Amino acid sequence: RVRYVNTVVKEPALVEAFVDGREINVGVWGNGRPRMLPLREVDFSRITNPLHRMVTWDSKWVPDSPEWNAMPVITQPTVSDALRARIEDVALRTYRAFDCRDYARIDLRIDADEQPFVVDVNPNPDITPDGGFMAACAAAGYSYGEAAAHIVDMAVARRNRRMALKKTTADRRLQTADRDQPSAVGGRPSTVELILP
Repeated sequence: RVRYVNTVVKEPALVEAFVDGREINVGVWGNGRPRMLPLREVDFSRITNPLHRMVTWDSKWVPDSPEWNAMPVITQPTVSDALRARIEDVALRTYRAFDCRDYARIDLRIDADEQPFVVDVNPNPDITPDGGFMAACAAAGYSYGEAAAHIVDMAVARRNRRMALKKTTADRRLQTADRDQPSAVGGRPSTVELILP
């Protein structure tokens, strides 16, 4: 397969270890102090072949396909407090490392030693009413409208902070320029001074 990718696709092949285990979706939202939403888990219990325990296009987007029906998603799965703490730590550090803003979804695989591995960072997950991110919001007690409004509010607040920072920076530059500009009175003539006969 690597040879095929190198010769036919003409791209370098990326080979990664397959992590067999639980797949946890972590919705994270917020700026500055992001928060984790309730966990969701892709239930692989009906899949006997470990190599088939992966989320595919059909399992995500084709209702009533065999893959869709074989992999239900559980909201607020049972996890130990220790595992939840590790998941939260990895998800929040990943959110910050990728400079996510407002909201994102971090997908993790949990190996047999309960070690989380990041398999996907989605900075713009599906937020339609039936989407997984909104299901996590619902589990946290938000209606669809409340969750959507919260996302918009976070984006507006972030934009307002950015605009205020730009204005403050521009004001400082003007103050510096005014301070550094020589006075026409008692100093050298400014470039806009008119000399009349």
